[in-house]
Order: sequence, then C-alpha cells, then structure tokens
Amino acid sequence: MMYHIPGVLSAQDVAWFREQLDAADWVDGRATTGAQGAQVKNNQQVNTQSERYGVFTTGGTDCGK
Repeated sequence: MMYHIPGVLSAQDVAWFREQLDAADWVDGRATTGAQGAQVKNNQQVNTQSERYGVFTTGGTDCGK
C-alpha cells in the first residue's frame, strides 16, 4: 500500500533526488538474491558498492544541502 503525504519534499528536493537517480550506477536486481529469488526477481537497483548508494541510504535526507 502506498500513502500520499503532500509537502514532505519540495520541488527542489525532488529535482535533486531525480538527478541522483539519473546519475546512479544501476545493476540487475538478481545480483542480490539467491538462486530461487533470481528466477522471479525482475528489477534494476542502485549498485550497493557505488558511492552514490550512500547518498540514498545515509545522506539523502539533506537533499544535497
């Protein structure tokens, strides 16, 4: 289920996140699952070994400020 909570991010914050996502190193999601999961997993995800991954997991809350 998804909830829409208006006003959490400004338009500038959303633009910053989009820039980060566009510049991210994307990999096949099956790389992070076992053999059974790889049969059904079908996604792209940010490479957890990339520098940009840290932006989303630890530094993303400041939106580059």
